[in-house]
Amino acid sequence: MREAMAPPELELVHRTILAFDMEGFGGPQRSNPVRSMMRSGLYGLIREALAHAIGGLSQCSLSDLGDGVLVLIGPEVPKNRIVEPFMSDMATGLKRYNDQTGANAEIRLRAALHAGDIIEDPQGYTGDALNLAFRLMDCAALRTELSKTRAHLGLVVSDHFYDSVVKQGFEGIDPSQYTQVDVTVKETTTKAWIHLPSPRFEGEAPPRGPAAGQPRPAPSVPVQKPVDIRELPPTCLYVPTGDDHNYRLYGLHGREVPLRNHLETALLLGRHAVLHSLDLYRSGEVAGLVTEFEEFVRDGSLLFLLSERVTNPRRDYAAYLDHRVQQYERSPYGAADVASFRVPDRKAAVERAMAFLEASPFALHRGYLGMNAFTHAVRADLDVDERIVICEHYGSSRISELSLSLRQILHLTLLQPDGTQQRLVASDIGDLQGRIAELVAHEPFSKRILLGLICDRLGIDERHLFYEVIAARLSVVHLLATIGNLSFLEVTRPRDLLSPYYYGHLLEHLGVLVDCPPRRELGVELVDELRSLQWWRFFANYHLRLMADLQARHASGDPNPDPQTMFEGSRLITQFDDIRAVIRNAWNA
Repeated sequence: MREAMAPPELELVHRTILAFDMEGFGGPQRSNPVRSMMRSGLYGLIREALAHAIGGLSQCSLSDLGDGVLVLIGPEVPKNRIVEPFMSDMATGLKRYNDQTGANAEIRLRAALHAGDIIEDPQGYTGDALNLAFRLMDCAALRTELSKTRAHLGLVVSDHFYDSVVKQGFEGIDPSQYTQVDVTVKETTTKAWIHLPSPRFEGEAPPRGPAAGQPRPAPSVPVQKPVDIRELPPTCLYVPTGDDHNYRLYGLHGREVPLRNHLETALLLGRHAVLHSLDLYRSGEVAGLVTEFEEFVRDGSLLFLLSERVTNPRRDYAAYLDHRVQQYERSPYGAADVASFRVPDRKAAVERAMAFLEASPFALHRGYLGMNAFTHAVRADLDVDERIVICEHYGSSRISELSLSLRQILHLTLLQPDGTQQRLVASDIGDLQGRIAELVAHEPFSKRILLGLICDRLGIDERHLFYEVIAARLSVVHLLATIGNLSFLEVTRPRDLLSPYYYGHLLEHLGVLVDCPPRRELGVELVDELRSLQWWRFFANYHLRLMADLQARHASGDPNPDPQTMFEGSRLITQFDDIRAVIRNAWNA
């Protein structure tokens, strides 16, 4: 007679349950070594995020799921810390990992979060709470939501976890970012909540945990992560031609304004592209483009610079527009600025702009008043007392390619053959400088108002040779004063042709790489695919180095340096093979 088997030793334990699954892990495009690299990357990201969120791994157990990981966290760990900062840390780590790897090794995660009692036995863990977590992770609603976006991480939390943790609005947790869904998987039918965590911005401090027993009240509107423009890396690119004044300046003399090209170039050559929030309201063309590039808004690649008066777009944006109009109406030169705020359907334009601003995970501010900064910058530009004398027509002179100060432009002098000197812009600028100083000190102020004053005093208009020169200088001074350390695309066609960020050179470079004539534009899908490639950032930096060399050759006296000859070396760089293949496929080359 056989002895009866001893009953297993069972323990009922409470755990926070966190399950991850890598999308498309078994896809045919991935080799086994690539899958091994992905698994290693995922484990590293989880350990790093846990170490930061809860101080270590001593209260956690990690179990391998083949294409994912199961994390069980002890009851001593505050559950809100597994929501934030853990989820933002995971999204940030995933973005960093995917930026550095190839498309075939990119990780996109589905995650499920629940908490409950489970049984610990000699083989591991089991229980209804575990089953529910896995059912949630496999739900169609999460897969569908993740497929609509470029997000790296999709999270689903149980209804119970939402009510007991998320809904309480602890520090860093915004319940309004979660969407309730119905879940039916196998024998499970329940409610759940879906959220797409956003990566934390470069240099942004993680949210602090709340004081003990002091949860933060749930906000009534989505909470965006504040970013100071001075914290952005210089590799971010500002697109000034979205601004109504700069758009008109670039389009002088019937020139086409390549706004789409500028936005594509900023996204491809910069870490982030930046537009001003006013552009979304005043320009239907900008709004249309942003609609096409909306996924770049949602993942933080395309940012909008907000006025210091706008902390909550839904509450503050319309009032900010009214404030600007009232300011400009007080100036005798403010008519053009006021007219730029007159749009066919104001209500629709405001709603459209607010929707874009709320879609961004970041709220980008200067951290200082732009008008004050521009005022100081204009004063400084008028203090540069280095007078320029040229010996040939300005349009034929190399001096036209330099960035002269406003005072240097106004003092510009031509040396005549008989030795006399002729002022080219203003015969006597003393009165003009005094009027500018008075305007800066006492009246509503903008680059267009200042340009109106100068043109009025000099008696010039858009047809005058120096109108574009003066207007461009004012725009550049305004940019230098109001966008921090960011680089920017140029505001006139002549300046654009000399810029390292000239879109035509980037298109030409890509054409040389694939040995076919370049297209006029790239399109959203191609921009997205190129940015996702492992070696794209290297290509972008390589291109900018070539542009710096091109500028140096031009400055040294080479009248027509040939960029195409410089680009031909790219064909020999094997790391660009994936870029070449993607472009050939898109261009049918």
